[in-house]
Amino acid sequence: MREELANEALLQSLFDGESTPEEQERAVALLKSDAKWRKLYLSYGQLHHGLCERFEDSNVVAMPMKARRRSGGTGWKLAAALALFGVSLTLLLGSLGQPQTKVVYGPESRGRLIHAEGGITGNWMEEGSRLELERGAVSLTFSTGVEALIEGPAVMEMTGENSLHLEEGRGFFRVPEGAEGFVCTTESLFVEDLGTEFGILAGATEEVHVITGQVRMKPHGSKEQLRTLDAGERLGWSDSALTLSIPERNFASSFQGRETILADDFDEPDGTLLHGKSPDVGAGSWEVTKGNPIIRNNKLDTSGAFRKAAFVYFDAQLSEANHVLLLTVEAETSEDTLHSLGWAGVSLFTGEEERIFIGDPDGPGVSWGLHPVGWQVQNAIPQAAGKRIVTLRYEYRTGLVELFEGDTTTGEALASEWIAPELNFNRLRIANGSHVDGALDAGARLEDLSREDDVNVRSDIAIRSLRLDVLTVEGE
Repeated sequence: MREELANEALLQSLFDGESTPEEQERAVALLKSDAKWRKLYLSYGQLHHGLCERFEDSNVVAMPMKARRRSGGTGWKLAAALALFGVSLTLLLGSLGQPQTKVVYGPESRGRLIHAEGGITGNWMEEGSRLELERGAVSLTFSTGVEALIEGPAVMEMTGENSLHLEEGRGFFRVPEGAEGFVCTTESLFVEDLGTEFGILAGATEEVHVITGQVRMKPHGSKEQLRTLDAGERLGWSDSALTLSIPERNFASSFQGRETILADDFDEPDGTLLHGKSPDVGAGSWEVTKGNPIIRNNKLDTSGAFRKAAFVYFDAQLSEANHVLLLTVEAETSEDTLHSLGWAGVSLFTGEEERIFIGDPDGPGVSWGLHPVGWQVQNAIPQAAGKRIVTLRYEYRTGLVELFEGDTTTGEALASEWIAPELNFNRLRIANGSHVDGALDAGARLEDLSREDDVNVRSDIAIRSLRLDVLTVEGE
């Protein structure tokens, strides 16, 4: 009650033109953060406007003009107050008739905003704005104070000051006091907040998870009443029916950060043997299983007459929460150090099984290639020819593997392949070989291979550095 009286007194002071600079700063802060106070401000503004029209001056001018001082001073003080806070509110929130939601992209994220004709620009959404998130995450801050973190791939549309339609994606929502009634819809479900934190999955799978507080929900078109879910409860929508048989989820409430679990820049003196050397980051050491690779000119070079292969173990611990693995490789790409006819590159293993390969593929061109499983040959990616640094991204939840130029994954993918989801890798290999070598490594029998395959036709690669990261996440 005291706070309400203080807020009303502040409004009266503003519209009487008697507010101090400190009171004006407080009012601007309330306009930005408090939905109830904004509504109260609008009510006062409409009341004062009507009184001025009725008792002071029937002519309302919508352009700047020099105020005329009247007895009592109410007219010019009101005009000054309205002008001050009208400008402030416009700068802070856009127009009052079209509330805006701030959009911030997280690390390793890519998306695009689509606005209605004549809509806003920049990283803001208004009613009718659509956001298509290709990968990563975005945070949304509504003018009502509601905060959301949406993980991609996702598609969403702002449907009102306090509502969002999530067509696809995974969302965490925090609704503060005063913003109760926030609504998130999916293709099948209507979810209304009652002051809480909750998570939603939308798309092929639709789920509602209440973390704290309560929500009300119902399927679209259903004749049944809204049902209330309490903290810890969750419901899914499957085969046109609600179901309790859904797993517990960890919803990200803040952006992910990169945690390096393995890194090596091969900056040891020339002639250093790789076998037994510890990487710069990582608990294991390199184990050479074929040949004798050594370090020259700050790079690991597989060139020479014999095949070479070396492994290093790591502990990635991917999970539903920490679900993105990034492998960045910097290599020489001249024909002298990355030449074809055979293959040479970097592989990720699950146990004893090779699952992903990137490097110079078994083919005629000098280029990077992406092999989703083992030795099975795929053509090189033409647009990746000559690239010095590439980054591989593995999505634990879906099994999607993508290859990018550079040390980030925010641009267009050079290539993508689907492998099994929910894999945990534990070994990295640097190796070179021939088509026959790769087939034998994968378990093929030599007598079953073509006689045209030459076991001695091998490629080379010279690696300057590699880094393996996991995107960590803070969840609820």
